[in-house]
Amino acid sequence: MSDILDSLRQGIQGEVTDIVPAQYQTDFGGLRRKQPGILVTAHQEKDILHALEVAQTTGTSLTVRGAGHSCNGQSLNSGGILLENFSRSAEVEFLEDGLVEVSGRSCWRAVEECLNQAGRQSAVLTDYLDLSVGGTLSVGGMGLNSIAHGFQVDQVRRLRLIQPNGQVLWCSPHENETLFRFALAGLGQVGIIDKVVMQTQPFSKFTHTVKRQHDNVSEMLEFLPELAAPNSGIQHFNGYISLNEIASEYGYMSQQEQFSDSCIAPALYQDSDQVKSEQDFPFQLQARRDVWLSAFPDHFQIWTDYIFDYANVVRFMEFLEPLMREQPLSEALKAIYILMIRRPADHTNFAFLPAPKGTLLFSVGLYTMVSRWNPMLLTKTLPVLQMALQQCCALGGRPYLYGCNEMDERQKQAFYGADYLTLHELRRQHGLSNLNRESF
Repeated sequence: MSDILDSLRQGIQGEVTDIVPAQYQTDFGGLRRKQPGILVTAHQEKDILHALEVAQTTGTSLTVRGAGHSCNGQSLNSGGILLENFSRSAEVEFLEDGLVEVSGRSCWRAVEECLNQAGRQSAVLTDYLDLSVGGTLSVGGMGLNSIAHGFQVDQVRRLRLIQPNGQVLWCSPHENETLFRFALAGLGQVGIIDKVVMQTQPFSKFTHTVKRQHDNVSEMLEFLPELAAPNSGIQHFNGYISLNEIASEYGYMSQQEQFSDSCIAPALYQDSDQVKSEQDFPFQLQARRDVWLSAFPDHFQIWTDYIFDYANVVRFMEFLEPLMREQPLSEALKAIYILMIRRPADHTNFAFLPAPKGTLLFSVGLYTMVSRWNPMLLTKTLPVLQMALQQCCALGGRPYLYGCNEMDERQKQAFYGADYLTLHELRRQHGLSNLNRESF
C-alpha cells in the first residue's frame, strides 16, 4: 500500500493520506462501516484521472464519494482508495435556452444559489441540498417538484463521463447512448460523472403551499390522483404519514407574495386547509428537515424508498399499514414520505432508475431510524425491510438505490432484467471492474 500511496502523491494536487478520519469510514445512514486504505481528496480533474490511473495499474478498488449521503455503504470502500470528489462551491456555466453546464463535484446548495441569482432555478431538487450534483444524479434524484418535472436525471441533456482508462466521453440520448442510460442513476458503475448539461426553469421567488390533513391513509391515496390531474395547477407535492399526522402539502410557485386560490383547481383548496407562502423555499425546507432529524441523535438512518404506479402503490400501502402498527416498525418507523413523479413524455429509460413503466409514479419513503444502543430493535427491523423490498419486487416496483436495500444477484436480475446482465458486459468491455465495485 505504501507504493500506491507514493504513486498517488506524485500526481495529485489534493490531499492523499492513509490516515483516514472516522467520517469517511461510514456514510449518512451510519449502519455500515468500512476502512479504506487511502483517502484522496480531488481538487481538479487531473486528480481524478491520476487516481484512476493508479487504481487501474495496481488493480486497487476505487470508490467515488460525493457528500457521503448514502444509507447502505454505497459511498464506502474497504481496503482500497476512497476518492472524495465534492466541493462546497458551484462550478456553473450558463448556456443558451435555459441550459447550464455544472460540475459533478459541485454542491447543489451552491448551484441553486448561483442559479437563483441569475434568475433561474433547478427543475427538481431533493429536500436536502448539501449533496454533490454527481452523487444525486448517480441515483436519480427526486423531490417536491417531481410531480411536474420528473427526476433530476430527466433534466440532463448531456454528460461528460470519465472512465478508469482515462478516456473522457460525452454521452447523451444520441451519443454513446448506452453509457448515458447506464451512467445516470447507475451508482457510478460505468464511470465518473464529471459534468452535466441540464435544463433549468425561470426562477419563482415565492412558493405557495396548501396543507391538507387526512383521516387515514386510504383517504390520502384517493386524493393523490386529483393532485396529479393535468389541469390541477399543482407544481410541488409531498405527503407524510406518522403516528400523529397524515397530511398532504402541495401548491404552486410564482413571483407574487400572496397565495391565490385561482391558481389551483377549486377542489384542492378548502377553508379548513392551512396555507403558507414562503421565499427561498428549498432552503427553508432543508432547515425544517434538519430540525426534525436532530430529534434522533445517535440513530442509524435506515432509509429507503420504493416507487410504483398508482394501482401498486395502493397495494403496497395495504401490505405496509398493518406492519406499521406493530413491532418493530411501530417503534423504528418514524415517518413515511410520499412523492409523486410525472416523467416527461420523451424520457430516457435509464437502466437502474427507480422508475417502473408509466409516466405518473408514486414513491413511498420509509424513514426508519434505530438507536445505536438498541441492537435488538435493529435485528428485528432489518428483516421487515427485506420483506418490504420483496413486496416491492412482487408488485413491479423499484427501489431507490441510495437507500438501504440488501439485494442478492437473483433480486437484482428480477428488478433489472437484461439491463443487469448488460451492466456486467459494459464493465468488462470498459475495464470498470475496480471502480465502485462495492456500491451496487
